[in-house]
Amino acid sequence: MGNDSGRSTKEPGDSAGGDSPVERVEPILFIEPDISLAPPPPAWKEIALPKPLPGSMAGAAGRGKSRGTPAWELYGVATEFIVFILVFTGIGWVVDHYAGTGQIGVAAGSLLGIVLGGWRLIRGATRAINRK
Repeated sequence: MGNDSGRSTKEPGDSAGGDSPVERVEPILFIEPDISLAPPPPAWKEIALPKPLPGSMAGAAGRGKSRGTPAWELYGVATEFIVFILVFTGIGWVVDHYAGTGQIGVAAGSLLGIVLGGWRLIRGATRAINRK
């Protein structure tokens, strides 16, 4: 005997004294929908990619030339300055950690990062401004 939904049925004689009926769950079958993947319309195959604009950054990688605006070059140089400081401070920390030299390596690494990064910052900024 089952109910109309087909999800669970009570078996006769499954209840112990009528206090707690035990239900048997019937499996629900899942039928996959029929989806056919059609190829794209022929018009999609005829679309061509646009050519890069003259003076854009497309294709500039690997030539050794930066063709961006001076502002973007300055952002890049400023990022290099910060990276110089962080890398050399990290190298100093590693030296301190393994050599047991206290804070001397961190201080020396930070100063070296500031000096080298500052030199690179001034050199890159001068080139970017003069390039216009």
